[in-house]
Amino acid sequence: MKHAGKHILIIPEGWTEYNYAQSLKITLPRDKQRGIQIDKPTTDTSALQLLNRAETLRLQAKKQKNPYDDVWLFFDYDNRQRFEAFITRWKQNLTQL
Repeated sequence: MKHAGKHILIIPEGWTEYNYAQSLKITLPRDKQRGIQIDKPTTDTSALQLLNRAETLRLQAKKQKNPYDDVWLFFDYDNRQRFEAFITRWKQNLTQL
């Protein structure tokens, strides 16, 4: 389903980030809210795992002819595992997400 505005995917690290994204979404006008999809948290909690998930979901949406205009990752720096690998990969794929 196409949205009139931007089509944005938010992938949160955990439930705190999920709740933050939901709170942010409800502050927007209704017509803007419709274009925002917030993914439910999974066991993928490292920044690199979130990036992998973003790439997968972005490709699925593109195949369904409903691509995302933006993909946002909500995470904190508490989980530093493989963060440098995330930054390197993110820089390489910056134009694709």
